[in-house]
Amino acid sequence: MTFLDQLRQHTRPHHDSLERDSAAFALATTPRYRAVIAAYYGYIAPIEAQLSDFRLSVDAAFGCRHARTRFLMEDLEALGYGPGAITRVEICPYVPILKSRAAAMGCAYVIEGSAASGRVIGAAVAANLGITPGSGGRFFHGWGDAADRRWREFTAEAEAFAAAAAPGEPEQTIAAAVETFTTFRRWLRHGWEKLDEQRP
Repeated sequence: MTFLDQLRQHTRPHHDSLERDSAAFALATTPRYRAVIAAYYGYIAPIEAQLSDFRLSVDAAFGCRHARTRFLMEDLEALGYGPGAITRVEICPYVPILKSRAAAMGCAYVIEGSAASGRVIGAAVAANLGITPGSGGRFFHGWGDAADRRWREFTAEAEAFAAAAAPGEPEQTIAAAVETFTTFRRWLRHGWEKLDEQRP
């Protein structure tokens, strides 16, 4: 079993729950989609800031540090957020703290995976809500035709890391991936509950 297979095995239930919740909420209405993008920004921005400190090879290869944060900012602006409003978007206070490259790999597995699978959500959002990459759907569109290549680059990097890892580091990577999935889902549900509370 490859290291990637181990990651998938340990995180599959968390991945499926997160993807199911995101798709169901994003496809409901445009206001709910806006809430999804704001919640994603509140989680991805502080995570990506930490990941940039580890200078993963996949980011160097694609020349795009903080790219997902920029995609989300573009979407928020297209969906009606001004620059001042974006700075006031609530930031998740319990994102994982990445203290090692092993933990960064586990977190990046979740973030890179969400970008790869997000194209399915993006296509559904375009079909159901008419939101395209140019009108608020940039994040879920991600790297477009290059997404598969980016995912392959990342998984190759993760496998190489695991092959050279010190004892205990692969377990740290798996634990960080599980923590990222669970806190990400918890944060998204927090944002959706807040929106529901605001409805008359």
